Amino acid sequence: MKRVLRAGIVETYTVVRVALDRRSPHQLRLVVILLFVGGYLLSPVDAVSDLLPVVGLGDDLLVGLLGRRLIYGTTPAELLEEHREVARSQFRLAAVVVGLFVLLFVVIVVRSLGLL
Repeated sequence: MKRVLRAGIVETYTVVRVALDRRSPHQLRLVVILLFVGGYLLSPVDAVSDLLPVVGLGDDLLVGLLGRRLIYGTTPAELLEEHREVARSQFRLAAVVVGLFVLLFVVIVVRSLGLL
């Protein structure tokens, strides 16, 4: 489980770095994809409710994987590997950035439920 979590943090930080890198082809498109995917994942409104046990999280997973594939599909392999290595070497920073995204998600969900 620890290895999967670590890989998820590294890949999430890699996607963010690639989308914000000026050397990325179609940088504006990548930023829009990242914002769309991030907005969808952070939004309390989903195509399928997250309250449904397995199916509810499936749409989030699908959108996240499709967004990752779009970004990785339009980026040269050398640039991806460069950012992945930086993400691995700066794992603590990557964990903080991803942790802030998760915290933001929790606050949005709690706020949307009227608990805050």
